[in-house]
Amino acid sequence: MVAEQLGKILTGATNKVPIIMVLNKCDANQDFVAEVERQVKEDCIWAASVVRVAADPKHGPLNQLCEKCGSPDISISTYRRRYACNECRHDDSFKKSYGLDELVKVTVGHLPGVVATSFSAAQKVWLEGLDQVAIRDICGFALTAGGIGAAPIPALTRLVLYPVQYAMVIRLATIYGVILSSSAGLHLVGSLSFISLAGLSGWGLATLLKCIPGLSVAGMATDAAVSSSVTLVMGLVTKTLLRRVRGRAMCNSDELAVTPEDLAEIMSNEERTSLFSEYFGRLTPTLAALFAEGAPSCEALEGAAAAAEGIDLTRRP
Repeated sequence: MVAEQLGKILTGATNKVPIIMVLNKCDANQDFVAEVERQVKEDCIWAASVVRVAADPKHGPLNQLCEKCGSPDISISTYRRRYACNECRHDDSFKKSYGLDELVKVTVGHLPGVVATSFSAAQKVWLEGLDQVAIRDICGFALTAGGIGAAPIPALTRLVLYPVQYAMVIRLATIYGVILSSSAGLHLVGSLSFISLAGLSGWGLATLLKCIPGLSVAGMATDAAVSSSVTLVMGLVTKTLLRRVRGRAMCNSDELAVTPEDLAEIMSNEERTSLFSEYFGRLTPTLAALFAEGAPSCEALEGAAAAAEGIDLTRRP
């Protein structure tokens, strides 16, 4: 009776506003949560949806089920805020929250068409802002890589460039709110470093030219162009990957870092290779023209990268 009266108060006699019931503290046993949800649906028939969440989980994952395989056979340590699945051997810490993504999806699904479009557009504008920051920083690292390549010392580039590219990957992870394990960052840089045969052959030619008297300047210019271009493309591939994985692990000390296995699940090596080649093909004519005129500015590289991504830099969120 109370639930019926509450429904009338919330929705009104003629106002068809959808009411979403949020079941918090669903870090309890699956059977208990299911029974509570059944009672809520039975008593609150006016509710448009019922969503399970755990805003601050203290007793385990959502429904106390393994996030990977869905098994209830898990061992939970509330003191360590971790659980281990006895079925698939998945070991994980409690997330900062559970079910909020589903709540957003359900909310959007019940919003009127115009409002839902506005909500989605706001999310898109926010991500576009992150993309613009990411492209700006990628171009900064690309120029740094070009400066390293322009050094007259043969075979120096690969030795010094690797930590610069690793720093770029970590910076991009921070922009998109993703925690990368150190092994994932190193794995990502390593896997992308040797994807491009054009880049490898370019570095080989540049090293050879640097060793020949009278051609060292040409070698320095070639190395600078190759180092800058490969780093730029590597950054764009990393940006695309981290954009996908953004919701997997947020920048919070309570969250587990993304591992190389997580990255492989989200984007395979084959897809990374294909994406690297696609970006390289799009950018090569523009970058060749820029480097033919000398060292390009950061703004020029930003324009080339944004054009390859289809991003309008004149629109500032």
